[in-house]
Amino acid sequence: MSRKLQDSAFRLLKKAAYDIDHDRYKKAFENLDKVEKIEKEVNNPEISYHLLFFKGFAKYRIDELEESLALFGKALEISWDLFQKNRKKKITGLLCETRLEVLEISF
Repeated sequence: MSRKLQDSAFRLLKKAAYDIDHDRYKKAFENLDKVEKIEKEVNNPEISYHLLFFKGFAKYRIDELEESLALFGKALEISWDLFQKNRKKKITGLLCETRLEVLEISF
């Protein structure tokens, strides 16, 4: 069930981005509200990041700059955490690959 909810959230985010791009902010915020309900249930930081980013961008486009800035700040915090986790995984993977290459060369 969780995977289906996550897929739904990403589809709704895509729709919200389209609506923002076409100046349909009311519809965009409706979709973002649905995403927020899903995010609370699945607790996925990637969805949280996109949700905050698109809300911030929509607020920016309707000239609500203070709210926009606050939302972008929260999104940035989440993206930093996501980057750090992915960076550690990539470094660990790179070390494993390098060790394997050294082993292959030495044989």
